Amino acid sequence: MRILLYVSGRDAGEWLDAFARTLPEAEVVPWGAHGDGAFDYAIVHRPTAAQAAALANVRAVFNLGAGVDAFLRMPPLPASVPLIRLEDAGMAEQMAEYAAYAVLRVFRDFPAYAEDQRARRWAPRERRDKAAFGVGVLGMGVMGRS
Repeated sequence: MRILLYVSGRDAGEWLDAFARTLPEAEVVPWGAHGDGAFDYAIVHRPTAAQAAALANVRAVFNLGAGVDAFLRMPPLPASVPLIRLEDAGMAEQMAEYAAYAVLRVFRDFPAYAEDQRARRWAPRERRDKAAFGVGVLGMGVMGRS
């Protein structure tokens, strides 16, 4: 089994080591060292349009991210090549924590307090009414449900 690996902006070394330990029967080749060889699968993170176009002959493309938005801006893969995304891998919990932080930061007016701190001034603010502070969630996929 031959696997083509592309990890945008990252060192592929850690990925190659992990594959060697967990899937020793596979030949995992980083993009750029792949030449013109044929591959069974591709594992990618944020490929360019040219890279995505080169994936037309693999059996499947595994996207190392929760979303496949980058692929929507590219020529489509053939219908015979499934595009598989990570469904969670711990990202939903991390995103929920970040969302809770972001909501609390705005609700409690932390940016204004930080500015006051830089100006060496103390200016307490009135507490907001939680019932009047709406929060929306766009999408009820894995991350939205979390």
